[in-house]
Amino acid sequence: MKALLRTPKKYEESELASIARALNVGLLLLSFFLIVVFTRQVLQRDYDMMMLLGLGIVVSFFSRWLFLRGHLKKSTMIVAIFFTVLLTIICSFGNGIHDIGLIGFPILIGFSSILLDQKQLVISSVLSVLGLTWLVLGDRFSLFEPIPVPAGELGDFIIASLMIAIGGLVAFSLTSNMKDSLKKANKEIDSSRNEALHLSDQIDQKEEIIEEIHKAVINSLGHIRHLIEHSPKETEELVEVYESLKRKILVIEAAHGILLTEKAPILLDIKELTKEILTKYEASLSTSVLEVDIDKASCIISLDQAIYYGIFLIELVHEVDHYPSDSFKITLTMQEDLIQLRLHGFENGHQEKLSIIMDLLSKQLKGTLRKSDREIILSFLPSTKK
Repeated sequence: MKALLRTPKKYEESELASIARALNVGLLLLSFFLIVVFTRQVLQRDYDMMMLLGLGIVVSFFSRWLFLRGHLKKSTMIVAIFFTVLLTIICSFGNGIHDIGLIGFPILIGFSSILLDQKQLVISSVLSVLGLTWLVLGDRFSLFEPIPVPAGELGDFIIASLMIAIGGLVAFSLTSNMKDSLKKANKEIDSSRNEALHLSDQIDQKEEIIEEIHKAVINSLGHIRHLIEHSPKETEELVEVYESLKRKILVIEAAHGILLTEKAPILLDIKELTKEILTKYEASLSTSVLEVDIDKASCIISLDQAIYYGIFLIELVHEVDHYPSDSFKITLTMQEDLIQLRLHGFENGHQEKLSIIMDLLSKQLKGTLRKSDREIILSFLPSTKK
């Protein structure tokens, strides 16, 4: 008996386990109920009702067979539609709108609501309403002749009791499933809330660590720059090396300063980096006017690429600044994932060669470098990979 009432193996690991258990019991009770009523009709020799109930027993066993093989919704839909029609026919042969079988309509709707979706449940409910309409109008306009309601018998009591018991089981299953679903939902909400709090704590900790790292880098670079500025400069070559180091330190400080402000680990906007570098370095330029035209569109790049780009930019500006010019212009554009840095407008800028570091940095950026008398253009693809 326990083997019959437990959750079928097909549904043991499923989210529908509790529903499947209730549906399994409901289908067994439905078959038992039909067999009891069929037996009663056999004793009364009501052959028409025997045929209908016999068909109902066959369909109930077929529905359970489908259900045990995993076709849960299909079996529920068959029960809902077939037994609504069957119940209407049985009531037509019986006492019509006054038949005790009317209790079955709400039971079938409740049974269907356990699993069917909204569209299927509407179909089941509409069929029930149509069945009741038929019973009322058929009796009213003599489309069928219901049997007058007889005095109550023991069989009527048994049938009514079984129908109420099945209805109670359906209601109990609904409430139990709702309680189980609420408990599961509460557990999932609590688990999600705890995970969110834990994740929030981790994010806060990581932001603090990232902030401290950026601060440490900036402070360390400041100490290095201070040492460079106070180191003896015996030759012009050594002076140029120190100045080149200071320019690179400026770029790294600018990049980490932006990351510190944005509380970002390794990604930053190339537009903000360009502005920051040129603002910091502009005071060191001998050119009277530096015109900057930066695209308003944002473009995120990695810290590694940002440093290579920044060093390229500051070295380019530094080198061009050595040529006689009243002004020159820097244009930064982002089009279709292509970053283009253009420096133009300088006079007498005939250059056969750029410094070795500039060629190396353009290769590090995996970009292309175009040079002419009046213009230098660097084009490369943005990367967010470290």
